Amino acid sequence: QIFKNNYGGLERGTTPFRVGHSIYSSNVNRRCNEDRSLRRRTLAFADDPEKVAKFIWQLIPPEERIETEDNKVQKAMANFPIIGLFVQLTNADGGLDGEALRFSEFARRILDNVSPKFYDSVEALRGLRGTEISFSTCVYSLWTSAYGAGLMKRNDVLDTNRRLAISMDLEYEMAMYDDTRANLIRRLKAAGEGFDQRASLQDQVELSVDSLARLLQIKPGNVVPDAAVEHIVVLVSECYPSASIDLVEKAVETHPIRTAKPSSKPRQSKAETEKEVLAEESEL
Repeated sequence: QIFKNNYGGLERGTTPFRVGHSIYSSNVNRRCNEDRSLRRRTLAFADDPEKVAKFIWQLIPPEERIETEDNKVQKAMANFPIIGLFVQLTNADGGLDGEALRFSEFARRILDNVSPKFYDSVEALRGLRGTEISFSTCVYSLWTSAYGAGLMKRNDVLDTNRRLAISMDLEYEMAMYDDTRANLIRRLKAAGEGFDQRASLQDQVELSVDSLARLLQIKPGNVVPDAAVEHIVVLVSECYPSASIDLVEKAVETHPIRTAKPSSKPRQSKAETEKEVLAEESEL
């Protein structure tokens, strides 16, 4: 298991990570802004632009992106014929040339940069739902949505989160998701089609809300329970600092509309069918 402790997920403080073949510690020093109303988040955290730079999964216009110096250097090196190949082969984290971050690196960036409210919300949802809710499973929902929006079938992303809530087999679902996404990209490349995510930040936010709802085993078309609304908003807002709170709250509010199954027309009785035929014939 990649992430595991007494709470079913990562602990706060100094936590060991396994990335590639090395184990190192990340001293998590988080800060929480108590008054979110003072800064409407439409592009980035005014006090922490590096957070936006590290959260490279956000689908925002290129001109609005913020890049760290380390990321610029890695991308520049990746463009060299021989050195670039070596960099990409030895890059265990992903994220170069538009590829998806590995789950472990995605989770590490969340761990190192979110506020304590993220963990409080995970624990609150765990209290509401049960042991299937942990830091790892919540981040899995966010990860699959971040890189599935606009590329994979929506139901495929939602189904892997639904299965995870039942099986609690994170490694299996992670492998299946990676294979499905990789096979899809290979097919698109073979067909000469682009494999960019044709989605917006709003699409990512909405899919993240729906995936978390599926992880919580909220039935499609049902309203998110009041006790869970605030915590889902916190998780998604922390994952997408470029999204406004209004956008995330709206995504939670419209969840039943997006996930409701299309209503099928009730089957007619034989007498009703004959009556319709007679009515049509009389009109002729």
